[in-house]
This record gives sequence, C-alpha cells and structure tokens, in this order.
Amino acid sequence: MGGRGPENGTRAAVLVHLASLCDRSEPDYSGELPTLVEFTLQSIATGTLLRVVESGFDRLPSERRVDAFRMNDGGWSQQIQNIAEHVERAP
Repeated sequence: MGGRGPENGTRAAVLVHLASLCDRSEPDYSGELPTLVEFTLQSIATGTLLRVVESGFDRLPSERRVDAFRMNDGGWSQQIQNIAEHVERAP
C-alpha cells in the first residue's frame, strides 16, 4: 500500500496550541558547541507567521563562524521554501 506514514519512511507531526519550539543543532565539527534553533508561530491577519532564528554562532571558532553561518543560512532558506510549498498545497 502506498501513501504516507511511518511504514514507508515518512513522518508527520501535528502541533496543537504550540507557540514556540527550540532545538539544538548538531555541530558539523567535533568539539564545537551546538547552535540553538528557535521556531516561533505567530497568528497574523493573513494567517500564521513562522519565524526561524538560529543563534550561537558567536560560540564557534572565529575561523569557522562566517562559513558556518553562510552554510546554515542557505539550508534554512531552502527549508523555509519547502515549508511554504507544503503549506500552499495543503487543503
């Protein structure tokens, strides 16, 4: 049987009455401290605003800071685009 669900390797999450969620990202290099990623949902007149903020770059070694920020920024830009496309397809 096709479809979506744990049996075919996909997962779905339903968030109810959740205003914010935080997670620590795994460092790319051993010995580095993880960054903190905060997801905040806010009700606005036209729908829901999703804000994603990643902090903690100041704790990375100075020689890696700019590259780490640039790589993560590109990844988050793509993920936000994926979320927007998913929401636009939702019934």
